[in-house]
Amino acid sequence: MRSARHHARLHDAHTAEGIVLARRAAAHLSELCGKLKLIFQPAEEGTRGAAAIVSAGAVDDADWFIGSHVEAPARLGEIRVCAERFIATTKFDVNFTEIASHAGSRPEAGRSPLIAAATASLLLTAIPHASQGDTRVSVGLLNAGEGRSITPAHAHLEFEVRGSTHEANAFMASRAIEAVRGSAAAQGVRSDIRRAG
Repeated sequence: MRSARHHARLHDAHTAEGIVLARRAAAHLSELCGKLKLIFQPAEEGTRGAAAIVSAGAVDDADWFIGSHVEAPARLGEIRVCAERFIATTKFDVNFTEIASHAGSRPEAGRSPLIAAATASLLLTAIPHASQGDTRVSVGLLNAGEGRSITPAHAHLEFEVRGSTHEANAFMASRAIEAVRGSAAAQGVRSDIRRAG
């Protein structure tokens, strides 16, 4: 007999946790008073879900709101209560654009968004830590290129910064924008920076 395997992420654990809580609450309805709502936050990883829940009015009538998040270091059967140390985050999408060229024919005519994006990636990871709190930088995606001998006309970069305080996160976001703009300027390309969350 073969054993079943499943690749689960913490999002799966959140869903399982909510289902177990719903079953427990249903089994004890006669002991409860008031209204119990279970809300599964959409777009949790992108930090946009809470705003959608609030704007939809899902918590307008709530007297108490208790949130939970599965944390990998917790042991089996262990529950941790944490009122602080959550990390604020700002996410960015950047598009670099310029004129393509060919390595064998007028390579000097092109300006490389790929090199600008790669440079920005390195500079982002070199941002110094903030004295206002713990900080993080994560460069998660860089797409560029059309072929070995072509200077590409486009590059796309996605990254995020985090800080244990709003001030630390704001510092990181500000420095990240400087790194992206500086990289674009150094390569002579255009950059369009958008906050994704």
